[in-house]
Amino acid sequence: MARLFKAKFRVASDEVQGPGSWVEFQRPTWGIAREVKTGDDLLAACIVAWNWTDDDDNPLPLPKDAEGLLTNIPQVEARWLVDHSGMNDQKEALKNSSSTSLPT
Repeated sequence: MARLFKAKFRVASDEVQGPGSWVEFQRPTWGIAREVKTGDDLLAACIVAWNWTDDDDNPLPLPKDAEGLLTNIPQVEARWLVDHSGMNDQKEALKNSSSTSLPT
């Protein structure tokens, strides 16, 4: 048996940041969810490493270390982060499972 939702996972982001780019995500935990106030805060808490750059090819700080970063990146990049963060997969898996059993 293999765990379906690994705590951390890395995703190539070539389509929005160029060849060789990547983001490492931490799946939300109860602790993270309880501490955040907004969706931006949740997403920022779930991005634990990346090699993204700005328009001048300077490394971007992690969103958790740079308040407002997620609201200032292009919408296509922000949407990509949400879509690939695993949060949507987790919601879908929970929606498709019964309320009394866990996915097998």
